[in-house]
Amino acid sequence: MRHNLSATFSLPSTTSKSLIPRLGFSRFRPQTGRILLKLTVPVEVLRDGAAAQYGSDAIAGVMNFQLKDAAAGGAVSLNAATHLEGDGETYSVAGNVGLPLGRGGFANLSLEYGSANPTNRSAPRSDAIALRAAGNTDVMSDTPQIWGSPEVDGISSSSARGQY
Repeated sequence: MRHNLSATFSLPSTTSKSLIPRLGFSRFRPQTGRILLKLTVPVEVLRDGAAAQYGSDAIAGVMNFQLKDAAAGGAVSLNAATHLEGDGETYSVAGNVGLPLGRGGFANLSLEYGSANPTNRSAPRSDAIALRAAGNTDVMSDTPQIWGSPEVDGISSSSARGQY
């Protein structure tokens, strides 16, 4: 992607079809994070001249998510990790299945469940300690600002369908 341009100047697409409605320029873009990686084959990132064929919607580049089009087969994966500090344990279970749909069609479905425990790398702040020592009850902790990751727990799904 081009330097110094926001993501609103890039064009996300799935299987070479734009995710942006043709209603004129917009500062709002689709949430590509909702496309599960289990549903994609490769992801193409086109920059500069390679993105020129997409026109002014793609001034910062193109991210083309190639969706799976298999009418059979599938895959399941399990991932687990933790931080070196011993916290922030994460795990996810993801699956993908291809199904036949009518004559010459397909439906490709993906489902993912993930969970992550929070992390906190905050350190006591001298200003917060001084305020609490002076009797200020509005400062709840010596570490009023949390530096870390939140707790995450959720399920996501994506699908693709089409004709051969």
